[in-house]
Amino acid sequence: MNGVKTNIVNVDDIAEHLRVPSLALMKWFCAELGANMEKTSLIKGNHAYDILLKHLDKFILRYVCCQNCKYPELKMKVEGKDLLSVCNSCGTTNKHDAMHKAGKVFVNDLK
Repeated sequence: MNGVKTNIVNVDDIAEHLRVPSLALMKWFCAELGANMEKTSLIKGNHAYDILLKHLDKFILRYVCCQNCKYPELKMKVEGKDLLSVCNSCGTTNKHDAMHKAGKVFVNDLK
């Protein structure tokens, strides 16, 4: 790629508003795009805004919104090797992908 990099300058703001670790977001993008990360906001390669937005939407559905009521009211927790969340809105317990690179960041962050 000749040193081309995509800088997600507002990754910390996005993470803060979604109430997730910014590292989890970056790991998600890297895994989904098949790219490597540099520093805290750089992804190797040239990645279009609309593609990043689609991956962000997938991340939000998987780790931010309740699988039952679809509200972003999750309180994350780790039980054993499982990444779980309880929805503050409807009370549903959701199970999340703890083996994905982003999921591993959640697990490490919560321990």
